[in-house]
Amino acid sequence: MKQFALIAALLLFGAPRYISAQVIYQHDICPDWTFTDIQGNEHNLYSYLDAGYTVFFAVSSTWCPPCWDHHLSRSLDSLYLSNGPGTAASNVMAFLIEADDSTGSDELHGISGNTLGDWVTGTAYPIIDNAQAIMPLLNTNWYGFVWGVCPSRVIEPPGGPFNVDELNRVLNYCGDHHLANSPNDAALQFVPRYDVCEGASPPLVARLQNIGTAPLTSATIQSTIYVDQDQLTPVDAGLYQWTGNLGTYDFVELTLAQTPLPTGSHTNRMRLIGPDDNPLNDELGGGLQSSTIAPGTTMAIEVLTDANGDQLSWLLYREGTNIPIAGQGYGTLAANSFYSYPQTLIDGACYSFIISTMTQTGLNAPGYFDIKVNNASITGGATLRFQSQVIQFRADYEAGIGDDPMPSRLSLQPNPMNASSQLNLHGVRMPAELHVRDASGRAVHTETLRNTESITLRRGQMAPGLYLVSVRDAVGAMHTVRLAVE
Repeated sequence: MKQFALIAALLLFGAPRYISAQVIYQHDICPDWTFTDIQGNEHNLYSYLDAGYTVFFAVSSTWCPPCWDHHLSRSLDSLYLSNGPGTAASNVMAFLIEADDSTGSDELHGISGNTLGDWVTGTAYPIIDNAQAIMPLLNTNWYGFVWGVCPSRVIEPPGGPFNVDELNRVLNYCGDHHLANSPNDAALQFVPRYDVCEGASPPLVARLQNIGTAPLTSATIQSTIYVDQDQLTPVDAGLYQWTGNLGTYDFVELTLAQTPLPTGSHTNRMRLIGPDDNPLNDELGGGLQSSTIAPGTTMAIEVLTDANGDQLSWLLYREGTNIPIAGQGYGTLAANSFYSYPQTLIDGACYSFIISTMTQTGLNAPGYFDIKVNNASITGGATLRFQSQVIQFRADYEAGIGDDPMPSRLSLQPNPMNASSQLNLHGVRMPAELHVRDASGRAVHTETLRNTESITLRRGQMAPGLYLVSVRDAVGAMHTVRLAVE
């Protein structure tokens, strides 16, 4: 068990910051807990939050290297000594929670056993031992993370690098957005939904919370969705009217709209209409994933890297899992190289494929990534225009029986092109959007297609080289073919 948890901790420290929705973590409401420290003092999380404290707690084990690194930084000690109870600010509480019941006092004091050193000497804040019960409470088996919890109960963990500046960022954010210090303050908050396949019309969900000291009885929310994250194709999702009665820090999760969208990653903007005491928490932006059906259970993940292959990584999650079931980390992929990774899916399960790059320009054509299930392309050989993208799909064995899925419904003649080529669409559902992009990902031609089975692509100003021709059909499916220009 220790080895598994350590692998999970180390794996996630090197992974992109995507967290399975099964884990209670960023943006979630933290459940309450009560533990007794090694001095015999009892501590209740919500009591500290109700008193206006932002609470940090490090879920650790005496044998965990990332936990030890955090501890040696003394960042929590520094913040606690400057902002803890009894100081002028008095707005921070901190804990070290040793969450492995198989270790004990000797390990904590660095005397013997499975330990990396003395965890007690010099620690300014309370230490709680034998607190493995916190792991199922948070739905996790991770050691090495520090949870930051705002007075509103919302989790806002410090990111990296772990230092006093980052802890202060969380503290200031909690004070600006999540502290009830005025009567009339409604707040919109993100609801994590990373591993739930919502289909082609994903629900637009937000948490409405009362951060005011007086009851909240009504709110009006305006929502806009931007298709494909490009901020150029807004869809007005309309106004949502809410009435009810929320006390301080009470909340309700609302489904504001359900809009048909093409498969892939989208963004949304939501904002409260009408004045209140704190406009800082009245607007919310987030991601929205529309999923598709994968016709079968035999999958291949294809990746053709560009010149920055070592800057690319990908992970595959299955619904209900806390760690990736497959993936490649940064530094493992070579430049301008093709990879194919087979994977067997579980029928009926939902999957999230997450691809990320550390470059600002994304994954450039002719580089691409594709997910094929029973040889049917889910993503259509997509480039990555942003630094990360999530593709969600549900495996369906019966959907693949008797189908004749083609990797692409497009063909070009002649290819390579000299002056022009005929693009045949092979039954692509209309209307559709055509894009031709060069090797840098720049669009050199865009066109709306209506009721046609073929069109002529003319060379025009296209320089010699490789291009990606993509067509998104009327139901959001993407079809691609590569074009060489002489």
